[in-house]
Amino acid sequence: MAITDPEAVRFSNERARVFADALLQAIETADAFIAEWTANPMLATLIPNSGIEIVNDGAAIDGRHPATGAKINVLVTAATDLATWGNTGTPTRKDRLRAFAVNGQPRF
Repeated sequence: MAITDPEAVRFSNERARVFADALLQAIETADAFIAEWTANPMLATLIPNSGIEIVNDGAAIDGRHPATGAKINVLVTAATDLATWGNTGTPTRKDRLRAFAVNGQPRF
């Protein structure tokens, strides 16, 4: 029996699929982020885990929060945690999301 109630259909399209897309994009982007960090071991040297050294990325000019080596290293840890979460299970959480998401491509 099909679910045809307009409120249910709207929730599926506008909330559930959007959420699945966002989760899958985040996991796929975390995978890409970690792959690039791991493939270039010089990044850990260029971006030391220090809260003192600020990455000169223009944040001081355009008002963004400053990026530091410590903040980037925390992000590497968060990406690793998210990738691990998404790639566990049978089927993996990522595969379960992929079965429902419409646009799960990584952001880069």
